[in-house]
Amino acid sequence: MSDSQAQNTQKADISVCSRFKEERERKRISQLQVASELGVTSKTVGRWEKEIPIPSDKLGLLQQLGFDVVFILTGERTLDQMIQADIVGAQNDLKRFQHSISQSFAMGEPETQVEFLDKPSVDRLEKLIEGFNQADEAGKIAVEAMINALLVNKQLEK
Repeated sequence: MSDSQAQNTQKADISVCSRFKEERERKRISQLQVASELGVTSKTVGRWEKEIPIPSDKLGLLQQLGFDVVFILTGERTLDQMIQADIVGAQNDLKRFQHSISQSFAMGEPETQVEFLDKPSVDRLEKLIEGFNQADEAGKIAVEAMINALLVNKQLEK
């Protein structure tokens, strides 16, 4: 490989690294959360964002978590890819949260993981999750858009 080819490959890797970080931040997921889901350390995730390429087997796992892998690799994002990535990500977030709530109450220690939720609130939340799971894709997108709008408003109030 010539020096110019090596430099071009290095620039492409850095672009992939920065797009991976951009995608992780867009999804509001910490390095630690990504590391936990992929079975690596947060230091490894940090290195993927700065200097080393993401292994291909991990790209498949990132896609399952709702990351737009096409964007990470090419820098091109389409609306369909964004929507699909957001839907998958929201579904995974709901599953993790639902599992956390169930585990917490099963252990008899709801205050350990979801201390802000009392039993009636959890029941209400479980009904919302059930309704979300039964909604068609358009309904799920609408719910997610509403939640994102509420989060943005909340951040603007700070």
